Amino acid sequence: PKDIIDIHYLREGVPARVIGTIGNPNMFGLFSSVYVVFFITMYRKYTEKRYLWIVVIGLLCLLGTQSRTALILFLFFGVIFFIKNIKIRISTRRLFLFISIFLFIGLLTLYTDFFYYLSSGLQTILEKGLYSQNSFRVRIENWTNAMPYIKNSLIIGNGPALKHIGIDFLDNNYLFILFRFGIIGLFLFLSILFLALNKLRKLVSTMKYFVIYLWIFLILSSFVMESLESMKLTPFVFFITALQLQNLSPRQRKQVENDLNLQM
Repeated sequence: PKDIIDIHYLREGVPARVIGTIGNPNMFGLFSSVYVVFFITMYRKYTEKRYLWIVVIGLLCLLGTQSRTALILFLFFGVIFFIKNIKIRISTRRLFLFISIFLFIGLLTLYTDFFYYLSSGLQTILEKGLYSQNSFRVRIENWTNAMPYIKNSLIIGNGPALKHIGIDFLDNNYLFILFRFGIIGLFLFLSILFLALNKLRKLVSTMKYFVIYLWIFLILSSFVMESLESMKLTPFVFFITALQLQNLSPRQRKQVENDLNLQM
């Protein structure tokens, strides 16, 4: 239905964005990025062509969201992957295919309004500077307005129920936790994430890569949004993390529980 997946094609002035079943273009963009990175990993591991088709579908979903945050993170991972695997030989046919795809996307971005929301934001930055971009400017203003409250109660924070102050979000999850729960709350929150990721890293499971990639994208994107507390995606991530940790041996699982209890 149109309410779930909204895609426009060459309709001038209509900045529609794909939201998927997650219901938010940025969150769906992050999920699509993880989806693509994971199946690239699967293709490297098993070299099955079906994974490449899944990667293409994921890329289309990512581009459809027109999420600048998700796209930048995806390109960041792509650069790291290229540097890490620079010695890998790429066939001429595959190289031509990749170049053709990027040229096609570039032409769509420049000469149509298919990626109007994405291209207009980038064009504004190139022509007028980063601060002229509306979403970036609003974030800076929100962070600046919150800093006095953070400084006044740096250790324990200001508490969770602060609508009377007029700050319901900060588009930076770490500042938002610091604002509400102080250094103590931020330290406890990040400590639990670190322990969970450390245990996930030790699992002998292919699915662990998907979960770890999800956490990495959420952690990085939380500098410009409340990714780690969003009801759109975070409950799902916590759920599959718990499922993966069930694959630990009883002794390892007991150690994880003890570590988490110590943090609480």
